[in-house]
Amino acid sequence: YQSHYAQFFLYSKGFSKLLPLSDYINLDLIGNLNSPKKDIVLYNPAKGYEFTKKIISKMPDVEFVALKGLNKDQLRKLLETSKLYIDFGHFPGKDRLPREAVSNGCCIITGRLGASYFYEDVPINDEYKFDVKEKNVPYIIEKIRYVLANYNDCKHDFDFYRSRIRREREIFHNEIEELFLA
Repeated sequence: YQSHYAQFFLYSKGFSKLLPLSDYINLDLIGNLNSPKKDIVLYNPAKGYEFTKKIISKMPDVEFVALKGLNKDQLRKLLETSKLYIDFGHFPGKDRLPREAVSNGCCIITGRLGASYFYEDVPINDEYKFDVKEKNVPYIIEKIRYVLANYNDCKHDFDFYRSRIRREREIFHNEIEELFLA
């Protein structure tokens, strides 16, 4: 299994002999963590867009940028110069875009759908995770504004996640060794 979410699902289906086999992101997409940041909120339009557009429509003064149709260099540049990435879609596993965003110094705000529910898969403080419900839109907007205004303080809330992502390749290789030794 790649995530604790998948592990939980497999346990719920009666599987008991499970071993982890995670993955890692392409570290070539990690830019300069110290690049000047802009008040830009990035989002993936392929996931959770119906909910995300409710937030966007209530924040016309904030620049939201959809991550689509970009080459690797364009994506890296946006990730390294933006303050925040939001994702209210279902996480089937430890999703790539949130990890790339955090690795490039973005703060992230997510829903609690799929793997994003599990701290082990998306290890961020609960204050950055919201149930994807209409009643939470005002609280999400408040949190977005807070992060944009207080980025230099908030970015440290993601240091643990960033350090874990940097170790993913090593963890992956260790898991492969364990699989063949088991």
